Amino acid sequence: MKKIDLHIHTVPSQLSDGHFDFCIDTLKEYVKKLEIDCIAITNHNLFDLEQFKFICSELAISVLPGIETT
Repeated sequence: MKKIDLHIHTVPSQLSDGHFDFCIDTLKEYVKKLEIDCIAITNHNLFDLEQFKFICSELAISVLPGIETT
C-alpha cells in the first residue's frame, strides 16, 4: 500500500499555523521515518514555486503542488 501525506505546510501563513522555520532535513526525516511515497505542499493561500522546485529536487518521492484556500 502507498503512503501519502497531502497536507504539508512549508510556510507559516496563518495565525493558526504558529511560527516555524521550514527545514528540508526535518521533512526528509519525516518522509523516511514514515516511509511516505508521496507528499503535497499545501500552504494557506499561496504557492512558492521556487521552494516547490527545491523540495522536489531534494526528495526521491513524488511531490505534488497544492494550495489550501480560505
